[in-house]
This record gives sequence, structure tokens and C-alpha cells, in this order.
Amino acid sequence: MRIMVLVFMAPFLYGIGFEEYVQLALQKSPQIYRYDLKSQKLSIQTRYATKSAPDLELLAGRYDDGSGFELGLEWQVRLFGDLYRQLGRSERELLEYEKELQKALLQKRLFDLYMDYSVLIFQKDLLQKELDGALRILDMVRSKQGLGFASRYDLARARQYFLLARSKRSQLDLAIADASSRLRALSRLELLPDPSLSLPKVPRARRSCYLRKRMETLRQRLRLARKRFKAVRFLASVEKEPKSAIYRAGVGLALPLYEPKEAQLGRIDLLQAQRELESYQELLAITLTSLQDRLTRLKEHRATLGKLLANQRRLVSMARQRYRIDKSRLDELIRLQKELWDLKIQELKNRAQELKIAYELRFFEGERK
Repeated sequence: MRIMVLVFMAPFLYGIGFEEYVQLALQKSPQIYRYDLKSQKLSIQTRYATKSAPDLELLAGRYDDGSGFELGLEWQVRLFGDLYRQLGRSERELLEYEKELQKALLQKRLFDLYMDYSVLIFQKDLLQKELDGALRILDMVRSKQGLGFASRYDLARARQYFLLARSKRSQLDLAIADASSRLRALSRLELLPDPSLSLPKVPRARRSCYLRKRMETLRQRLRLARKRFKAVRFLASVEKEPKSAIYRAGVGLALPLYEPKEAQLGRIDLLQAQRELESYQELLAITLTSLQDRLTRLKEHRATLGKLLANQRRLVSMARQRYRIDKSRLDELIRLQKELWDLKIQELKNRAQELKIAYELRFFEGERK
């Protein structure tokens, strides 16, 4: 599938591109850091669970008056060390899949906020150009009034258009501040990336791979849970009853008799994971079709906007010439000028939306590979 990459560079730079910004944000993310700690913890747990050497535990106690005592010895031998090692390896791989998935989702959220922020920066630039155009109209009206060819109403109308254009640009500063705050909050970075309307390198979602790996891990857990004799305990004890010359001694062997509840719960978890994978694959097919349809419609709308803009520029140029020679009213020129800048802002937002959809398409298309 071919996706057109739209590039709209800013006339100013903040010194860092979006991809570099993302890497810094991933390093600062506490959520991603927690996965590294979980991996270390899981390695320690696996190492102790797989050791095959028996554990010896000696218990001793006596009564306060010294008339009796009790001695006990427990010797536990763990079995199926290979299964524990396989499960530990699978769980670490599952954790790595989950970490990569969370990184990809974080990058996607950052890109959405980055597009919103970039659009506002470029929109401010367009509003500044509209303000400059309004000032030129005001100067033109003043020149005509000086020659006696413009009314006081025209002057007031041109001044009102100039003030409205300046107010729109000022109000946009609040929206930019809000967008930059959301971007900083998610990235946990003080700096901001260079605004740009271009498609960066898109990570693959790979949620299907994560869900399949999760099922594999659950199968290994279930296989281990079904082993009734995961550990054998040998018990031996000697006891002297208080204030008596009677001694007792015993030897025991502790073995489970019934299927552990972990095995019963494990089967339910496995069925639930299977259903989750099937449901996600169904949703993925619907999502890709919907995104492709939206991208096609946005491209068609972009082509329509291009024709409208070209025609609107001609109308504005004609209206300006007609007003200079008193063949049209100022209101018509101002209306056409405002419509022109509204179309340019609409085109800008359409570009950003198209890039968001293209990003999502590449993001989810990785599931098929």
C-alpha cells in the first residue's frame, strides 16, 4: 500500500526532531522502567524456583519450665526443575513483548499529541499572515480615505477585521500552551520537539504476538500446575512431653492427593486468553478496513480543498483589484479574505488528520507480519 508523506516544515526550529524526542521520552517513562525491574525480579524468582538441591529446615523448641522439648526436621526436594526453567524463560519473553507493546502505544500517544501541537503552531503562522493581510487592507482603506474615495464605515470595517484577526491569533496562544502541557506531561520532558507535519518511523503494535506468547506461557503454567508432586517433603520429629518421661518420635512424607486449584484456574485463564486473541483479530480486521476507508476519504477531501484554495485565491485577487477601482464593496473583499484563510487552516488540519490515519495504518499493519 502506498502512503503519501506530507511534509510541512516550520520556519523556526526548537532543536530536536520527533524521533529523538520519543527516545528521550521512553528513557524517562516510569512505566517502561518498571518492566526492567519486573524482569530482574522474575529472574531472581526463577533462579530460586529451579534449584534442585534439597532444602533442610531444623525446628527446635522447649517449654518455659524446661520439662519438655520438641525437635523437628523437614527435608524438601523440589522436582521438575526443567519445567520451572522453561516457564521462567517464557515469562521473561512475555514481559519483553509487553514492554515493547507499551513502548509502541506510548509512541502512538505521543505522535497524536505532537500532531495536535504542530497544527496549532502552523495555524498560528497562518493567522499571523491573515493579520498581515488585514493590516494591508486597513492601509489600503486609509490611503483611499485620504484621497476621498473611502467612507468612514469602510475604515471602521477594516479596523474591526484587523482587530478580530489579532484576537484570533492571541487566543490561539492559550490552545498552544494547553497542547504543549499535555505533550510535556506524557513525555515527562521540559523541552518540545520541532513542529512538523511529516510521518516518522512507525513502531509495530505486535499485540497479536504478545497475546500468542501469553497463551504459550499460560499453557506452561498449566502443565506445571498439573504436576501433583512438584515437591516432596520428608518430616521427622522427636517430642518429650512436659513433666513426663514419655518421648515421641515420628517420620512422615507429605504428598498432595488432589489436583491443585492452580490447575483448575489455569484452564480458565487459558480459555480466556484464547477468546481475547480471537476477539482482537476480529477487531483488527474491522479497524484496518475503517482506517483505509478514512484515509481514502481524506485524500479525496485534500484534492477538493486544493481546487477550492486555487479558486479562492483568484477571487480574493479580483476582489482586491475591484475595490481599488471602486467596483466592489469592502465587505466582499473581507469576506473572501476570511474564507481564504479558513480554507488554509482546514487544509492544514486535514493534512494532520491524514498523517494520524497513515500512522495508525502502519502501526496496526505490523500485526499481519
